Amino acid sequence: MLTINIHTEAVMKRLEGMQTRLQNRAVFFQHVIRPRLIDEFAAAYRAAGINIRTGRLLESFISLTHAEHVSEVSRDRIIEGSRVPYAIFVERLLPIAGRVRRNQGLINEFAEQLGVFIVDGHQRTNP
Repeated sequence: MLTINIHTEAVMKRLEGMQTRLQNRAVFFQHVIRPRLIDEFAAAYRAAGINIRTGRLLESFISLTHAEHVSEVSRDRIIEGSRVPYAIFVERLLPIAGRVRRNQGLINEFAEQLGVFIVDGHQRTNP
């Protein structure tokens, strides 16, 4: 008689972890997406050559502790931005945040990192 025992406990535990990470991506947003978005905002604003007098707008985008920084992370989305009243006018003239939002290379990087995070439960250290 041939008996085959299949031990699925480890596989089931890994699948449960994947399901949990799929349902709640907040940790991924906080630790992977947010720092990268802040870096991209900083680079885009500096590359645009905006005449920065006080630094208020730039700091509101890149400093998590700035009073006018917007950072909302939930289980299925992330919002990063600024509450500086004139931010909308600057964005209309020079759509810097829009450039970051439309950066397909960055979107592809995030998608790849999300896949690694969901499957393996960790972030890749070097994009």
